[in-house]
Amino acid sequence: MSNFVPDPLNDCPSPPGKLEEPRNPEHPQDLGGAISEIVQVAIMTMLATLYLVIVMLFRFTTGSVPNALDVILPPLIEEPSHPEHPSDLEETLFSGTQRIAIISIRATDLTLGLRRIPAGFHVTITANGAEWQTSNTPVHVDQAAVEWNERIPLPSEPVSKVQVSVYASFELGPMLGHGELLRTFEISVGELLDRSEKSNPIISKPKAGEVISSCTSLVITVVKRHSDQHDAIIYPTTPSTSCDALILRTDAGYRLLARYGRTQNSRDLEESITHFRHASDLCPVGHPCRPAALFNLASAKVVNCQGNETYPELDIAISLYQDALDLRPAGHLDRAMTQLYLAISLLSRFAKQWLQADADAAEELLSDILCACPANSHVYRAAVFVIETSALHPAGSIDANDPGQERPVGFMFPLSPNQLTRRAVRCLRRDDPHAIDEVISLHYDALGYYSATHSQREQLLCNLGSMLFIRFERQGNIQGLNKSIAFQREALALRPGRFESLNNLANGLVTSFQQRGDVQELDEAIALHKEALVLRPVGHPDRSMSLNGLANGLCTSFDHRGNVQDLDEAIALHKEALNLRPVGHPDRFMSLINLANGLSTRSKRRSNGQDLDEVVTLHREALSFLPVGHPDRSTSLIGLGNALSICFERRGDSQNLDEAIALHRETLTSRRVGHPGRSLSLNSLSNQLFTRFNHRGNVQDLDEAITLQGEALSLLLVGHPDRPSSLGDLSIQLSARFQYQSNDQDLDDATTLQKEALASRLVSHPGRLLSLNSLTNRLSTRFQHRGNIQDLDEFASLNGLANRLSTRFQHRGNGQGLDEAVMLHREALSLLQVGHPDRSLSLNNVGHGLFTRFNYQGNVQDLEEAITLHREALALYRSVTQIASSH
Repeated sequence: MSNFVPDPLNDCPSPPGKLEEPRNPEHPQDLGGAISEIVQVAIMTMLATLYLVIVMLFRFTTGSVPNALDVILPPLIEEPSHPEHPSDLEETLFSGTQRIAIISIRATDLTLGLRRIPAGFHVTITANGAEWQTSNTPVHVDQAAVEWNERIPLPSEPVSKVQVSVYASFELGPMLGHGELLRTFEISVGELLDRSEKSNPIISKPKAGEVISSCTSLVITVVKRHSDQHDAIIYPTTPSTSCDALILRTDAGYRLLARYGRTQNSRDLEESITHFRHASDLCPVGHPCRPAALFNLASAKVVNCQGNETYPELDIAISLYQDALDLRPAGHLDRAMTQLYLAISLLSRFAKQWLQADADAAEELLSDILCACPANSHVYRAAVFVIETSALHPAGSIDANDPGQERPVGFMFPLSPNQLTRRAVRCLRRDDPHAIDEVISLHYDALGYYSATHSQREQLLCNLGSMLFIRFERQGNIQGLNKSIAFQREALALRPGRFESLNNLANGLVTSFQQRGDVQELDEAIALHKEALVLRPVGHPDRSMSLNGLANGLCTSFDHRGNVQDLDEAIALHKEALNLRPVGHPDRFMSLINLANGLSTRSKRRSNGQDLDEVVTLHREALSFLPVGHPDRSTSLIGLGNALSICFERRGDSQNLDEAIALHRETLTSRRVGHPGRSLSLNSLSNQLFTRFNHRGNVQDLDEAITLQGEALSLLLVGHPDRPSSLGDLSIQLSARFQYQSNDQDLDDATTLQKEALASRLVSHPGRLLSLNSLTNRLSTRFQHRGNIQDLDEFASLNGLANRLSTRFQHRGNGQGLDEAVMLHREALSLLQVGHPDRSLSLNNVGHGLFTRFNYQGNVQDLEEAITLHREALALYRSVTQIASSH
């Protein structure tokens, strides 16, 4: 909603976006009084015009320049009060049976050629002595045009003239004065109507002496309506005498400052400062426009400092900017703009006086802007530009032995490791790829400055390695992970036994193992974590960090080797870490998630309901600390969703499944296209929908599951470690749809996908057995459906289960199939080391194959080995059952 530029004799302007209510006259029915007031307005307007003409003649004949305020300040006139209804206003100002109104204004290239960063733009329309102002609208960097859809009444006579002015404002609320005038012109109502009907824009050429100028075109849409139609309108308000003087002083300062930018006439600048100083004097402490007045005066003094090298003026400007900033607390619409100009002024003083405190303060201000403002805002881009241009000045260009040498304006880089650490911490509060790339670039710049023998190089290497690792986690760049590990190794070599380097290198090696499967990296990581934990004994404030690191390494070891002792030790470590992070600790949510993940893994192995319930409780508490938008919220959403899905599988409560699906949907919504974790969210939601399809038989769930899984697979290129799992999941879902709809294409696609999954998994991969079994299922189904003997041959050659190979043996009576079955069973068993949860099943498979071959060939050794394997399988099964019952 828009509001008007204040006319004389009203209070100070309302905040932007809020209209002042019309004041009802004491006697609305007194039509004669209203007419008298209109006549009075006309007479006083004529007197004001005559006054201005006299002043202009005085300047022309004498050549002198009177006080600028005298020129722009007409005598105060009494304006009529607003009628009770908006329609009365139109009847008062305009006449005629048909009424004309502007309903939209569209301007292009408003920021072109501006010397200051605008907060917003607005348009004023002046007609019949009244002035209307649109809302003050901010724009983004990539926004070519601004449009105001606000209705402004015009005179009904086509020959009537209206004044159109376009302004840039430098505050959003409350706005003081009009701002900088960009364009102004006079046009008749008839021409406006003609251009509106033909959609002809009003094209503007560059101003005199300028190559480019802002506001290259205006499109004004005008409509006619009958007098009996009443639409919502905007109407002018009237400010008080004191506020009128404040606005006039401010507008005069804007005009003179803009003219100084074109002509470089120092007298314009001096008078501009004078007007802004008078305006600030009219805004005592507590006045709503005081921060804007201080900001304007400071900006003019900065310009004066730049043009005349009067550096004491810069100190005054910094003080004024700081006072304005203090009056614009966090959340204020103009706080970021004030921070930007204060930072630039501090950098200017830093370039002259080389005070590190100024550089540090400027860095803090610019970093706050990057955290608070959207990336496409003018203030954000300006802050980035200041940082980038500051970094362009190499340290070697400054002679440290010449204290009188003037530093370049933005020279504050390379930053110290501590400053870079603070910047990195602020960067990690939000998931902004541009911000993390920028911080990494700054670390590289600093690393090139600090030599191999510098005492702070080790800290820089450690920090840079950490940032590269975090970027890998968020964006999936494997080269970044390799560089992170290399930097952490170099940091550790410079200072052996340092906890941070030990911890960070260990975390990188665990992640690298998860990507490549190199067991040596996993063993090295666990050893490093144990060494780091020794450096953090009981009572050390950072012990919880080391406990979590070692626990995560042991969990990974369990996933690979199946040693339940690793899992139990990891859970105990996570519990100790959680106890060291009570409610209120900033990292408590992370310990909650880690412990929940460990318990979830143990619950799956032992079918322990108590562990599963605790997992749900832990994830719910973690979510209470992670609001929407937090980069770690999705991790807990996925964990809770998976836990609730297991609850459904064990207990059959469909509400758990529905909630799990809702949680996975929220995760997917937060991970838009391009997010490195989107494929995982697509896979998780797809699998949960497939589970619900199996429970309820709703084919819509199945179709959506297949669509989501297909998108997930498209994001996992060949070679990605998660691609085989996605191939297998999509194959199973397509096979299920074939069973439901008998579409041969689904069955063929399912078989092809399962073949690729098998080919993607090396012989040593723990998931190869699952791919073997799944592919034989697809081939067996297709053989039964079509009777193609080639499918039977292929499925038998890959099958790791005796009952599948015995089918071919019974079909052909060929003992070669049994030998192949035993060989494949032995291959599967070799993949399952002692302690693996599926080892007992594989032992049974080998035993069953040997027993079948004994029945066919009569080899007693096959029978004896089969009995031994079945006994071992039975013993494993009993031990697992006893452990589960004890928990």
